[in-house]
Amino acid sequence: MYVVLWRVLSVDSHTTQGFFVFVVEP
Repeated sequence: MYVVLWRVLSVDSHTTQGFFVFVVEP
């Protein structure tokens, strides 16, 4: 789960705003 989110971050550090919510959630 978090693996996919991390991939997005690697592609675009600015994407953190959109995927950050997922990381915070369990």
